[in-house]
Amino acid sequence: MLFISALFSLIVSFTTATDKGKIIIHITNIRSSEGVIAISLFKGSDGFPSDAQKCYKKLLLPISGGKATAVFDDLPYGDYAAIYMHDENKNGKMDFNFIHIPKEGYGASNDAKASMGPPEYEDAHFALKQSVLELTVKTNYF
Repeated sequence: MLFISALFSLIVSFTTATDKGKIIIHITNIRSSEGVIAISLFKGSDGFPSDAQKCYKKLLLPISGGKATAVFDDLPYGDYAAIYMHDENKNGKMDFNFIHIPKEGYGASNDAKASMGPPEYEDAHFALKQSVLELTVKTNYF
């Protein structure tokens, strides 16, 4: 009986350990090394893309050679979407011109496009169901 109990505990701990993964997002096409990339990861559609209070995790990333890499560890399996901006002047917000067109770069997972507003969750979401998931996204500028 002790052996069966120990075996069951091992199986449960292994299953729990494999229910988490890592998301690595490679961000390309960044026009300068000025500023930082501010990226938000949402678990599900609630708050995506603009309610930073509802994002699951967020990071500020340095830029090197027109690229940046976000690594989100220890994530439960499930549906996610990411959105980011190239905060060139480090003021913590997206800057717009006088007709409300972004002056700084931005992007989303799946290279979801903005159309008269930010990208939709349906276009940006993806499923984490493995230990490591890598994505590459391209930064957009007007």
